[in-house]
Amino acid sequence: MLDCRSCVLLPDTVRLSGHDQRLFLCGKTTLLYNLITEEWGIPFHSLYIFSKSIEQDAYKEFKKAYYKLGDKDDEEIAHFYSNCEDLISVNECEPNSLVVLEDCVNERQQLIIKDYFSRGHHKNIYCV
Repeated sequence: MLDCRSCVLLPDTVRLSGHDQRLFLCGKTTLLYNLITEEWGIPFHSLYIFSKSIEQDAYKEFKKAYYKLGDKDDEEIAHFYSNCEDLISVNECEPNSLVVLEDCVNERQQLIIKDYFSRGHHKNIYCV
């Protein structure tokens, strides 16, 4: 794994938004996949994905790519959740992580999500 402290490529928070891929070929999930998995991509130690649509092909590819990396280091570096209710706190999240919050806006999670955006950078946790 690369040392994330020496290569900050993006701000602490990134927002990917656009029209539905089928209509306008925006491909937000595909863009995110490439930013994370390509050789030139963003190096993070751990990946946390919270998405109600975790069954998307891109997320299946995330799993394959990160499980291979985890096997090399004999540690779990990728965490995938199909329920946004399972959102963990900033304190439980590993340092130097990328947290993907897709369609996780509801009243219960707002305080936890707010905490990621306000305190996550202290642990080098980046949110998309």
